[in-house]
Amino acid sequence: MQAEKWVARKNVPITQFDIPNSELDKLDIKKFSSADLEWGDFVTKGRKGTLNHNHDAVSGPMLANPSDAKRGKVHKAIGLQFVILQKKAFNLFNRFKKFNKTGKNCS
Repeated sequence: MQAEKWVARKNVPITQFDIPNSELDKLDIKKFSSADLEWGDFVTKGRKGTLNHNHDAVSGPMLANPSDAKRGKVHKAIGLQFVILQKKAFNLFNRFKKFNKTGKNCS
């Protein structure tokens, strides 16, 4: 599992969220199902600081080679990530936080 590998490398907790789809549907979530051209453009602009959007969150592949991508090389994707960008999304996720990898309640 990707999150467990991250915990092992970074020594950070895994937090679980149990959010009803009806609540998630209230957010503007930009979803990338693959590392396509649109994703590459979005990532490139984000890395350059020229990205302009109003999404509450973004879901999609992680950039595996950020240094190379900044220099214009081909983007490589690994795993998936979900990025919370707006207070509205943060508040929703905070409301439905369950527990972390240590088993402690996150509330």
